[in-house]
Amino acid sequence: MSNQIFNLVDKVDSSLAPFFNKKIPSLPKNISKLIVKYGPYLILLGIASYLFTLINILEIRSFGYRVFSPFVSTARLGFPFFITFVISAINTVVLIFALPGLFSRKLKSWKLLYFSVLLSLFQVITFRNILAPFISAFISFYFLYQIKTFYR
Repeated sequence: MSNQIFNLVDKVDSSLAPFFNKKIPSLPKNISKLIVKYGPYLILLGIASYLFTLINILEIRSFGYRVFSPFVSTARLGFPFFITFVISAINTVVLIFALPGLFSRKLKSWKLLYFSVLLSLFQVITFRNILAPFISAFISFYFLYQIKTFYR
């Protein structure tokens, strides 16, 4: 499974890299270094936020039933809610796996972070508007490409 993820990331990366590396102005190196140095701590806060949100979602009651009752989750809150929850949970796990390597600047962890952006893009496009997710993904990819040279 992880090889498939990395193959997907490599394919998307090879198609987006020329645009993000050559057509868009780069950040100053000192800003990129700050992102690389403090970014993992921000991701740690994001993971804590994700976990807190996911735990709270599990506690939500819908008309007296737990969300993940097999009959209520899709009937009361809808299938999009369930898919969003599952993708968010997967994304949280991906970020947890990426975190140690981000502190030690491993390229494998950068690729997991890249995959996390792809997952988030898929999650939002699937059930919401089209423009906002692409703007968010563009900004995320911009910062990812700005720091890629620091990971080996």
